[in-house]
Amino acid sequence: MIVISALIGSGHGVIALKESAVKKGFDYKILIKLLISVFINLGFISLLLLITNMYFSFLNTHLMYGLVSYSLSAFLIEVIRSKTSGNMYIFLKDVTRSVSLLLLVFFIPSRSNVYLINLSSAIVLCCIIIYLIILLFKYGIEKNDINFSIKDLYFKGWSIALGISSQFLKIRLDIFLAGIFFNKTIVGMYDVLMKLGQLINLPGVALNADIAKQFASSIRLNQYSENLRKRIKTTKFLGYVFSVVCILLIPFYLKFYDYDINFQNVSLAIIILLANTVSCYFGPIGLFAQLSTLKNYFLKIITLFILISALLSYLLVPYMGLFSLAISNFITAIIWNYFIHKKIQKTYHFSI
Repeated sequence: MIVISALIGSGHGVIALKESAVKKGFDYKILIKLLISVFINLGFISLLLLITNMYFSFLNTHLMYGLVSYSLSAFLIEVIRSKTSGNMYIFLKDVTRSVSLLLLVFFIPSRSNVYLINLSSAIVLCCIIIYLIILLFKYGIEKNDINFSIKDLYFKGWSIALGISSQFLKIRLDIFLAGIFFNKTIVGMYDVLMKLGQLINLPGVALNADIAKQFASSIRLNQYSENLRKRIKTTKFLGYVFSVVCILLIPFYLKFYDYDINFQNVSLAIIILLANTVSCYFGPIGLFAQLSTLKNYFLKIITLFILISALLSYLLVPYMGLFSLAISNFITAIIWNYFIHKKIQKTYHFSI
């Protein structure tokens, strides 16, 4: 659902973010055209899902409602990102969903999981719309000097959306591959270790939520402020601290989930943590690439390394088992981050 909703709404939301970041108000004409593009995407993807459902029978009414609310939320959350703080962005994007879901489970536990998840998504969408209305009253609306056609915005949005969706796919690729080659117990251990590794990126995730509009301005002006550089440097340092803490926590973490504390499991955890530390070292280059003229390059690189990672894992599994997934992820994390880093340097003449 997250990957599909990103395909439908996130790319066009990022365009709205880019256009609004350098202006005082919201460009209503671009917003309307982008919203039309999102509904075109919804119709197209829904049709594909309905055709697929004729052969595999996996759709129901709740899933279709969920697809609509998830997709519109993915679009609108990026729209408001240009005029709000990172804290509010995270609150509306993640905290509201979690809290509403917990409350729904508590008050109506008899309903199905799919129903509760979709209802919480609808609540999140309502909260985002209400906040967007408040922002519209606060900042007002204005007209862009450049008249973009729906066709131009539609295809620009898709190129960004494919990159965002590929990022989600890359994050979950190892779990998908583990599910093919190994039993549920091993997959479960790998999944919890991946979640431990994601703690290293928490400072970066929080920073990304707040600096997108600054990145958009930097790209338009081709200037990289010293204040932004310092914030990214501080965030990287916090990521390194989190990395050390996570490594020290490995034995306790494995014990908490009732997995064996042995050399193999600890080594696997360290490799996973190192892959996340690599991403921390290179900083928010993926976000910058998607907001810049490098979005097509980013899509090509990430697609290429998803294929390379899958191929490496497939070839190494018979010899290295679960280690093959972690090692292929670590190797590709170094190479693809390096390529994007060098491309940004070459194009914009500064480093993130």
